[in-house]
Amino acid sequence: MTKNLRIPPPSWKIIMLHKHNLLKEIVNLFPKTVSRDIPKNVVILEVKPTESKRINRRYGGKNKPANVLSFLYGPEYGEIIICPALIRREAKKQRNSYEYQKKWMIAHGLLHLAGIHHEKSVRARKKFEQIEQTLLEKLGN
Repeated sequence: MTKNLRIPPPSWKIIMLHKHNLLKEIVNLFPKTVSRDIPKNVVILEVKPTESKRINRRYGGKNKPANVLSFLYGPEYGEIIICPALIRREAKKQRNSYEYQKKWMIAHGLLHLAGIHHEKSVRARKKFEQIEQTLLEKLGN
């Protein structure tokens, strides 16, 4: 299901497009069978926890901020919305660097944009976790 395309409010910070080196670096770590399904144009946006909570409540049905949210608008365009404040907290709690944790969340969002969803079934969760674990090993900490 695709969602209506929207223009980000001025409070959102667009941090990278698909052609950005960090995004390219992460996409290149994916198996070809997955990376071919990632939209050609991906925008990554940073939002504050209050905005993340609002979006997550509206589109995810959860009344709490999310570290990462992804929206696929078709085969050519997707968005990944990250919440740096939450990612920093999680990185500290898990004893990861902020940069590693951010890359992890971007990779997580890209998996969703590629059509792989851990919420669908136990089998899907295992596939998602297997790909994600391989990516994390390649990212290093």
